[in-house]
Amino acid sequence: MNPEIGMTRSDADETTGRYLVFFHSGALSDTARMARDVAGIAMASTTEEAAQATASGAWQEMDTIVAPTLGVAITSAPPEQVFRLESGGSSPVRYFREEYVFQIASAFPQPGGLSVSAEYLRGYQAGIEALIAALLDRAPGRNDAAVLDAASFRDNDVSTWGVQATRADQSQLTGKGIRVAVLDTGYEVQHPDFLERGVTSKSFVKDVPTAQDDNGHGTHCLGTLGGPRRPSAGPRYGIACEADLFVGKVMKANGKGDEGDILHGIDWALQNNCRVISMSIGKAVARGAPPDDGYERFGSIALNRNCLLIAAAGNDSSRPDLVLPVNMPANATTVLAVAAVDRRMGLYAASNGGLNRDGGGIDLAGPGVEVLSSKRLPLRYGTDTGTSMATPHVSGIAALLMEADPAASAEQIWARLTQTAKRLDLPSTDAGSGLVQAL
Repeated sequence: MNPEIGMTRSDADETTGRYLVFFHSGALSDTARMARDVAGIAMASTTEEAAQATASGAWQEMDTIVAPTLGVAITSAPPEQVFRLESGGSSPVRYFREEYVFQIASAFPQPGGLSVSAEYLRGYQAGIEALIAALLDRAPGRNDAAVLDAASFRDNDVSTWGVQATRADQSQLTGKGIRVAVLDTGYEVQHPDFLERGVTSKSFVKDVPTAQDDNGHGTHCLGTLGGPRRPSAGPRYGIACEADLFVGKVMKANGKGDEGDILHGIDWALQNNCRVISMSIGKAVARGAPPDDGYERFGSIALNRNCLLIAAAGNDSSRPDLVLPVNMPANATTVLAVAAVDRRMGLYAASNGGLNRDGGGIDLAGPGVEVLSSKRLPLRYGTDTGTSMATPHVSGIAALLMEADPAASAEQIWARLTQTAKRLDLPSTDAGSGLVQAL
């Protein structure tokens, strides 16, 4: 038996030591019985039992956590026990594999303990290269510069360039009544723009009791998706300013997260009837690798529950010389993948591309360079760059479309997002259907 059916495993993949056990829909009870009798693994045997463990926090003390909606168990049992499980045939277990480590972005240690993200460094590199080009004979003439400036967006006193470029500032829609989830590093619970918002939050990182953001990435993404129409200071930066916000802390302070914690968060969001799950996180995949069978299935489960999984394409490229494939889980055909563009509608240099066949394509682009949004205190506000920033723009617009037509299915909303996108002068492998647009 091959425990990693449906996976292309790279020796470079970082794993946690835990295993994911994927079981057939409706087979939780049989899986729990088999795990107990054959492998000596104790786990919840009903959806209600698993949900209670999540709600009460009892999962923190369990060796095996169940995400019943997704049909997956996350176990820290020794490999010799896990390997006793049989898959295929009449077995309730579909397959099992090692658990991966995901990340928001690579971090580079700096002297004095300062950490700078790869997204920031690549953006800085692009800016320096543009400055050098401007100082050399390739610098545009005055007329060319005026044309570029006129064709670009910029933050003003009313709204950020991303809110303008997506036409959210011209929409009467606010996302009111639509439940949206951000799975990331958490959020700044004391931020003045969210104190009165009634955010529903939960930590899925063991021994971390709350969803308080200890990194900053999640606060920024939440702000772009659902920041208020009138923030406590500065211009409007949020798209779905009246959506019902759910925040799952699934990533640690260092920007990394265990895959099982992410799946636990997705399951929680689905059980809370969220219509959009925004994930500015991922794991690099090899060239030619097919989408993971598990995420193909998770995306389908979400769609069947009238929910869109929306994920960042990743920031591993260094264009034009190096273009790398869309990250997992965005590379699944059932997960909407988002690329990043700048305020002049140019592709962000680190944005990954749709290289792999049978999945791994880009669906839409969103504003992702020098995006102003909420930050951890005491900063309150600041800019970040990457497909991480583009993703919540798309997620927010999805919430607006859902508000406009509450009866529309998640698949219909996906189709409308691509049909109403603004076409860009970029290949579809880089920007999909174009720049996401509000109604």
